[in-house]
Amino acid sequence: MNTDSFKTLLMAGGIIANCLLFDAASFSQATWTPKANFGGSSREGAVGFSIGTKGYIGTGLEGPAWLFKQDFWEWDQASNAWTQKANFPGGLRSYAMGFSIGSKGYIGTGRNGNNPMFKDFWEWDQASNTWTQKGNFGGPARGWATGFSIGNKGYVGMGCDIWLPAYYNDFWEYDPATDTWTQKAACPGVVRALAAGFSIGAKGYIGTGLDGISVFNDFWEWDQSTNAWTQKANFGGSARGECSAFAIGNFGYMGTGTTQIASGTISDFWRYDASSNTWTQITSFGGGLREVSVGFSIGCHGYVGTGFINDNYNLTNNDFWELCDPGNPVSAVCCNSVLAIITAQSDPLCNSQCTGTATVTPTSGTSPYTYNWSNAQTTQTITGLCAGSYSATVTDATSSTAAVVVIIAQPPVLTATTAVTSSACSGNNGSATAAANGGAPGYTYNWDPSAQTSQTATGLAAGNHTVTVTDANGCTTTQTVTITSGSITATATSSTICSGQTATLTASGGNNYSWSNSQTTSSIAISPGATTTYTVLVTSGSCTAAATATVTVNSGLMVSAGNNVTVCTGTTVTLLASGGNTYSWNNGQTTPSITVNPTAVTTYTVIGTDANGCTGNNSVTVVVTPIIIADAGTDETICAGDNVPLNASGGTSYSWIPATGLSNPNIYNPIASPTTGATTYTVIVTSGSCASASDVVTIVTNPNPTASAFSNLTIMQGQSATLAASGGGTYLWSNGSTANPITVSPPVTTIYCVTVTQSNCTDTACVTVKVEPIDCGYADDQLFVPDAFSPNNDTKNDVLGVYYPNPSCIKEFVLIIYDRWGEKVLEADQITALWDGTYKGKLMNTAVFVYYMKVTFITGNETVRKGNISLLR
Repeated sequence: MNTDSFKTLLMAGGIIANCLLFDAASFSQATWTPKANFGGSSREGAVGFSIGTKGYIGTGLEGPAWLFKQDFWEWDQASNAWTQKANFPGGLRSYAMGFSIGSKGYIGTGRNGNNPMFKDFWEWDQASNTWTQKGNFGGPARGWATGFSIGNKGYVGMGCDIWLPAYYNDFWEYDPATDTWTQKAACPGVVRALAAGFSIGAKGYIGTGLDGISVFNDFWEWDQSTNAWTQKANFGGSARGECSAFAIGNFGYMGTGTTQIASGTISDFWRYDASSNTWTQITSFGGGLREVSVGFSIGCHGYVGTGFINDNYNLTNNDFWELCDPGNPVSAVCCNSVLAIITAQSDPLCNSQCTGTATVTPTSGTSPYTYNWSNAQTTQTITGLCAGSYSATVTDATSSTAAVVVIIAQPPVLTATTAVTSSACSGNNGSATAAANGGAPGYTYNWDPSAQTSQTATGLAAGNHTVTVTDANGCTTTQTVTITSGSITATATSSTICSGQTATLTASGGNNYSWSNSQTTSSIAISPGATTTYTVLVTSGSCTAAATATVTVNSGLMVSAGNNVTVCTGTTVTLLASGGNTYSWNNGQTTPSITVNPTAVTTYTVIGTDANGCTGNNSVTVVVTPIIIADAGTDETICAGDNVPLNASGGTSYSWIPATGLSNPNIYNPIASPTTGATTYTVIVTSGSCASASDVVTIVTNPNPTASAFSNLTIMQGQSATLAASGGGTYLWSNGSTANPITVSPPVTTIYCVTVTQSNCTDTACVTVKVEPIDCGYADDQLFVPDAFSPNNDTKNDVLGVYYPNPSCIKEFVLIIYDRWGEKVLEADQITALWDGTYKGKLMNTAVFVYYMKVTFITGNETVRKGNISLLR
């Protein structure tokens, strides 16, 4: 049929005007069938994979409240039912990646709200429904990564961290056998997130995706054997991200997603043929517009579910759809029109029999039907079946086929156990009991030759008796028991032990035992304090016999290790043990006599053993007195007349030499009072019986200095005096001065003392400075200010000064001289001041100057004078 005819047929069949038209050459019909809605709440950004005939979906983000999820669900393809499994223990998250290897599933990476990205990685065991944390993903933490498996390895790549932000194109291999990650060649395409991926054989495929700005349609193949990437034909649909992807047989499938960053949700779906590197569009996803949904395959079917529509951002979905694609040879088997079911089956009645039956019934298709069973039978009902699996292919008149499988179960094995409950000692008084298990309950018993039909047969004679057990299905099993006759022989073993040990006595010859110490087992454990004989009564059925056993108790062994000993450090000592035949010391030696040289107090323990194997132990302690190290203390320096305590250590007794000048020469700390010079004291230290030791200490006695401050002095009030001291190295005067000599000017008679220090020894001397008061009775008219001077350098009247008989009587003095312009040319505060007729370093010309003078005497009187002074050249 050509393209135009195909489109016309669609229109003639009632397709409305806005339906999708397509080219039959590039578009393949496929069937999407809704299955049971996902068992958890609606969501997007979940992770999914399949193991065997089961599919799995977990984690994700639920709208419109946008709640992160961690629940995990299993879908059973056979029953179309969801069952919740153990929650993902890595915490709430969405946009994780996952894949399966064998019977294990794996989930890792992802995000949770404003928290940092994840890189943890978890393994789920289908058999135990348990999670185990594995080694963290090898690359940086991220979400929106792509994952798939090839053989026994898992692969993860691409993705992003929106908080950095950073997009990735790295690619990593996970080996579950070693729990390790290995970085592989990076995908040559641009960095991206939300790419789609799947694997076919030993090849992996990644394509589409987005980077927050652009969407992509490039498509890449990775070869596991060469670790190399090859760019393949671009994805057949428009550029996009957030696709669903999976593989069925040798074909890959990608579809749905978004063609824009913020909107543009789509539903188209495409099949990729790896052998021809071509894309073919198939029927759009049955659930309509969708992105960030979950995709995986089970056998000949593909599955897509959950996700959301970006144009209605608050709406997430929980629908779940099954794909059957006639264009894929593997999937086409599932798309045939014939359906068949097993309508009857029966298992064998007895274990290992082959009496089962099974009937297959077509439920659709065109009759007549033919039947081809895996055991070569060709009828609708097959018989003579042993336990096992049988498949049937039903073919209708149009050659469409359907396949079904029936399991014939193996019934439990019928078994029987027997026990002789009584043996004949004499006469026909034996009994036996049979117990059935397995098969079909409702058991009967038949004993031969007694013909009894109860579970327990009684009154049995000696010999063999067989019981046949029959279950409710008529299955049988037999067991034979032997009834013994005659008397029994009882035996018991004797034992020899050491005092305090335990002996085991064992009797034999019957079924029941009774010992004279009231124990009732064949073997008994006893610890008698002395040699004792025990009797045992042995019973088997109605037969009895007695036996005796004696426990011989050897007395305890007394071992001696000798007396404790004290030795000096470095001295060896011989220890001797006695009382046994052999010896074992705690230092490993095995002779009675051992030589030891301990460095510290040590206890030696010896275990002795006699000829009967009995043991005893004893200990000896060697006390080690350490070597004496004498210490007479530190050398000291003192002054003549002082004393000093000595301080020795290192022993228990002390003797000082020489004894002269010591308070007690036989103690460790005598008081020493040596004479001038150096005195060396020797101390002899002893401790116990070990050797003595000696040490010396030197005491240096320095002579005291002789201080001298010379004779007393008399000065007039206001005068100063020089004081000099002698006799030492350093000086300290009572006025705080450390100089020598010092100048003083006391206002009143004063005693000055000086401390002289030489070699840390001191002496003190004092001197009195007597102060005579001065005569200040002169009148103020005794002050004389010349009215002229001639600074001519002729040594006559070259300077101007103020004169007074006793200047010491003046307490304060002020003299100011002005030129005729009123400029100050001299100011003095001491009566001894002199003016040489210069001003600012220059000679003044002949002129008349004016002076002002104010004098305050120590008597409190004041006088002020003014006048003229002539400077003559």
